[in-house]
Amino acid sequence: MLDFKIEEKELNTVYSLEFGKGKVIGVYKLYDGIEDHIGIKFKDHPRLKYFSVRSANKFRLSSSLTVLNQALVDLGRKIHSEDFSFDLRNYSHYVESLDILFVINSIAHLISQDRLSEESKRMLTLCIDSLVLEVSHAYNTSERKAKGIVKDHMRCA
Repeated sequence: MLDFKIEEKELNTVYSLEFGKGKVIGVYKLYDGIEDHIGIKFKDHPRLKYFSVRSANKFRLSSSLTVLNQALVDLGRKIHSEDFSFDLRNYSHYVESLDILFVINSIAHLISQDRLSEESKRMLTLCIDSLVLEVSHAYNTSERKAKGIVKDHMRCA
């Protein structure tokens, strides 16, 4: 379950692999009355999306700049490491919240594969795009420049 304050600007920005970058608008009690739901307005979607506070694996909160910087360094290391191992299929069964570590590990794992299915190619694209959006926001730069930053880290060892 997520625990955050909507007033804090850093925690107001979220990322979804499916919907992109969004802003938390509020926490609501919906018709079921059982649990709270978070209302998120995504940049490229006209309607407010609602997620149960228990469904933290559907979106992720914006990472701190320190965590994001370390994640980018780790991305380059993991891509170029022969010892890196990540089981994407099993990870999704026990993940309780989507985070930057999942995105980084997924990118490194998928890039290391000799062949990718169409589904895996889509997942790789979604993860890279999500990382680019977060880098763009955290570094206060354009998405174009953020793509360059991510690509540079993917090349580094």
